[in-house]
Amino acid sequence: MPTKGSQLVTEFIDAISTRTNFSVQRFPLSRTKNVYYFTNGMSALLYLHGRGEPPYKWGVTKNVIQQLKEQEKPWAIVLLYDSIETGYLLSENDVEYYIEKNVWPLARDGDYKPAIGSYLSRNTPFKSFNEFINLSKQLLEADSFLIPPNKVTSRKSTEEYAIEYGNLHGNKPYEEHARQILPILVRQAKATQTITYTDLANEVAMPNARNLNYPLGTIGGALIKLGEQWGEKIPPIQTLVINKTTGSPGVGISDFLPDPKQYRQSSARERKILVRLLLNDVFTYKRWHEVLAVLGLKPSAIPTIKPSQRQEIIKRKYGSSGESADHKTLKEYVSHHPVIVGLPANTLPGEQEYQFPSNDAVDVLFKTSTVWVGVEVKHSNSVFEDIARGLYQCVKYQALIEAVQMVAQSQLLSRTILVLGGKLPEELKMVKNILGIEVLENVQTS
Repeated sequence: MPTKGSQLVTEFIDAISTRTNFSVQRFPLSRTKNVYYFTNGMSALLYLHGRGEPPYKWGVTKNVIQQLKEQEKPWAIVLLYDSIETGYLLSENDVEYYIEKNVWPLARDGDYKPAIGSYLSRNTPFKSFNEFINLSKQLLEADSFLIPPNKVTSRKSTEEYAIEYGNLHGNKPYEEHARQILPILVRQAKATQTITYTDLANEVAMPNARNLNYPLGTIGGALIKLGEQWGEKIPPIQTLVINKTTGSPGVGISDFLPDPKQYRQSSARERKILVRLLLNDVFTYKRWHEVLAVLGLKPSAIPTIKPSQRQEIIKRKYGSSGESADHKTLKEYVSHHPVIVGLPANTLPGEQEYQFPSNDAVDVLFKTSTVWVGVEVKHSNSVFEDIARGLYQCVKYQALIEAVQMVAQSQLLSRTILVLGGKLPEELKMVKNILGIEVLENVQTS
């Protein structure tokens, strides 16, 4: 006789309690008895469903999903079928995807009706109870399940958090980590780049990204205190630290926002909109280096990467036959005539074969106090394929210039231009326009 779905859930909970070091207890929600608190130092809510016989189709209640979203705890869904050894583990992000994309049909009884097949195409089923445990550990250790230090039943004011978590100069391990982390976040802000919890933890040699909650809370509190001293609001720079799956910070960031409840109760899509606004404030704030100085912290070191030997790069770029005389002549001419690319005549000569850390080299790179201009040249005898390659090389060089500037924390502008000794073939004009490449034609050296 097939096992009933409710019996599967009971056996599954018993297995967790007896065969693992996780603990489970029922979590009271008004709409169901199938939500459990699942913890092992890290914690989440599990919404469980079982099907003991085909067709394998579950009823996931819409109102329960809404109630789970309103909890401050992270949550997931487990869909069992046949036995406790087989089923699906769905993260919050998975469930949100299926609902927002209308993958799961909503029945008249108020339940979503996922089933094996296309309804669960985003996930792979686990084939044993041990595999479920491994998957759940990965999920709990992922940055999406970070539990902030300020998860308390009674709400505290932002000022109270500043007092509790705002000591950047203490001797506790999380305060020492905060002093390491803030310069890294300033570096990321200057580069207009977010960073995931996992990547940040790795950079400061923290074994578990979950432990970033205290250092980030400390930074948030310290910025509140400093902002009060300065009489201005300093943006919460910890907004830069995001969940690699959702692209947003964890709910702990809400305690440093004007309306904490708005962020905690927002959907993933709404959070992205809120985060985008916050990041704009962080990226455009002009006093980050002053913040570090006042707090007695040094800016993060700028990494330096030495490229390979020039001869190796040249050989790879031009092949065994080397650079042609026509190409070299045009390259040298352009490097000594900056007006060709719209720069003042007194601009210093461009550096020929400028080497990037990627071991690529652009033909000419002009550097001024306001802009870098990369130039790729193709002489008048260049064949169609070589000119086409030049268009795509300009895309690459533009990205590399921006990357070098970003790492150097430079705020300069950049352009990349393809200079031709002849005409751009008609067939490549569409490519030029699609890629947005600036092309100068019929540049003569005499």
